[in-house]
Amino acid sequence: MSTGPHLGSEEVAAYLDNTLSDAECARVKAHLADCGVCREEVVSVSKLLDRAPRSRRRVFAFSAVAAAAVLAFLLVRPSPDSALVTTQPVRGPDTPIASEGVSAVRAISPTGRQTTGDNILFVWHRPSPGATYRFTLTDDRGKKIWVGSTNDTTLVVPKEFTLAAKQSYNWFVDALLPDGSSATTGITSFQIVR
Repeated sequence: MSTGPHLGSEEVAAYLDNTLSDAECARVKAHLADCGVCREEVVSVSKLLDRAPRSRRRVFAFSAVAAAAVLAFLLVRPSPDSALVTTQPVRGPDTPIASEGVSAVRAISPTGRQTTGDNILFVWHRPSPGATYRFTLTDDRGKKIWVGSTNDTTLVVPKEFTLAAKQSYNWFVDALLPDGSSATTGITSFQIVR
């Protein structure tokens, strides 16, 4: 659907409405893992939808996505007097990280299918000693379920937050490194089977 490097407003709306095919949804999730601009847009539109009355939600969702797309276009489009012409790709297949200069933290577990939603241990690699972490767990539509902070590279979601069977979830960790820089896992998905 998208014609540029960012998700189109239709893709964002379809993703939030959960109407994408499995292949399209996987592609959008992969893009969101690498693109902070689109990830922020999805979160912003999701927050707008959460505040909208249910009866007007679809009309409001499309209007909000369209407004966000126009704003993103105005902010991202090149200036008409820009003389920048490039024939070489800015980023190639050998570029190690495609997250706009943010270091990566490798997510270890959970990924893919999980047999149960009880006491899931979230694990990630430590990028450097002394880092602090902010953990975020969302449902498959991006709605935050739980956010926590830790100095460790493991975390268990508190028991009062139950994860439903046959549901997909996303999680990511943002790390603040001792030198003041940041790193992220990007979005990692998993599903509770039973």
